[in-house]
Amino acid sequence: MNQTQTKQTTDINETYADITAQGTLHVKRLMPAPIDIVWSYITDSEKSALWLNTINTPFREKGPYDVTFQNQNLTDEAVPEEFGAPYNAKGEILIVEPPTKLSYTWKMGETDTIVLFELTPQGDQTLLSITHSNIPAPAMTNVGPGWHTHLARLIAIIAGTKPTPFWETFTTLKSQYEPIIGAK
Repeated sequence: MNQTQTKQTTDINETYADITAQGTLHVKRLMPAPIDIVWSYITDSEKSALWLNTINTPFREKGPYDVTFQNQNLTDEAVPEEFGAPYNAKGEILIVEPPTKLSYTWKMGETDTIVLFELTPQGDQTLLSITHSNIPAPAMTNVGPGWHTHLARLIAIIAGTKPTPFWETFTTLKSQYEPIIGAK
């Protein structure tokens, strides 16, 4: 059974996340940089803060981590009320294999979700695959467009171009993801 939903494009950087199982999203993006640079944007706090979150404790194998999402700092747009406050996430690092693999738990409510980043060199670019599993059903409609929006921002930053407006992009994508996720 193939549950893949994609936009009408062959550009991997424009496809929706695949819903590969209940509570699991998988997204792939081709990053316009070598693997070491992409790895640094995932694991270095200053670089990560430009597109995703601030890393408050270093990522180390089988150890605790602490990050802060401050999406209001990613844009000059008005922030939707439900996302206005910084969000602190804690969990456990499960795998650290620089520069190809990072996995950690991410608590959503009472549920430990699992995030897996896998990086594969593609010439002077990097294929970044993210699998986010065990996501509670109510969170799926935010997580899918969230990864999509954050990764679009990362691609633009690495490419040296201006990112699209964060909340406008997120809101548009959320309305597009809702029927896909609701149908699963």
